[in-house]
Amino acid sequence: IKHKWADISAETAGEHYTPFDVIELCTDINVAIAPIDPNGSWEVYDMTCGGGNFVFGLEDALREVYPNLSVHSYGQEYNDQLYALGAIESRFRPSAQIKYGNTLTNDRFTGQQFGSVIGNPPYGTEWKEFADSIKKDKTGRFSEDKMPPVSDSQMLFLQHAVSHMKPDVGVGTIVHNGSPLTSGDANGGESNIRKFLLKELDVVHAIIQLPQNMFFNTGISTYIWVLNKAKPANLKGKVVLINAENMFTKLKKSLNKKNCIVSEQDRKNIVKTLLDATDSDICKVL
Repeated sequence: IKHKWADISAETAGEHYTPFDVIELCTDINVAIAPIDPNGSWEVYDMTCGGGNFVFGLEDALREVYPNLSVHSYGQEYNDQLYALGAIESRFRPSAQIKYGNTLTNDRFTGQQFGSVIGNPPYGTEWKEFADSIKKDKTGRFSEDKMPPVSDSQMLFLQHAVSHMKPDVGVGTIVHNGSPLTSGDANGGESNIRKFLLKELDVVHAIIQLPQNMFFNTGISTYIWVLNKAKPANLKGKVVLINAENMFTKLKKSLNKKNCIVSEQDRKNIVKTLLDATDSDICKVL
């Protein structure tokens, strides 16, 4: 019912809904790079989970690939109606927790770390009214020299995601617009965050540019940040850049601004390019 509703309400879904082809691509990437014990357990966490489509989509994929794996799903959402949708579905899941609240100011999973951290946080959302709380945060997620401008909270979510990834094994797929890649001056908060993630932690495995017009409410370019605390030895100190902007199939009928999808074959090609990590027309290893 949720999936049907989300597709037919594309005009109003807006920032609250991640299209299923984007979810499936992020899911394929997680399954491909996560160092999972098929007979063990794995935790999936979505920091801005909406109605739960993203987190439960990854849970289902992991259960399908690893039938003996024990999967536990966790999510947090501050929109009451979407939280309610996610919480309802969690009642039908063997092990799922969906909690209510603002992830940045009231982290309901403080101290917990997860195998896979996923998310499509809102783009260009102000955090001015929460600034005092975030700057005084005691969880270790943020620091004074790594604060983005109050006009855009995306890089706060990025730091939050990394802080919740399990040491040595945690992976993540976070969807952003271009702002976290390019905004800010040298030695400013955004630049320091990038240096911290790229050079100090060496946790950025890849940046994947998606086709335009992938989302219902915007035609802008979007990117998947692939995070990995278990990077292969050959990629230590390196980042894989993949240009997948032309890897799509046109829809016969647009859903608001969404006029294309990343097909199953496109997803396979993107994942193969990521795993091969070899320079090509669409891939550069830097």
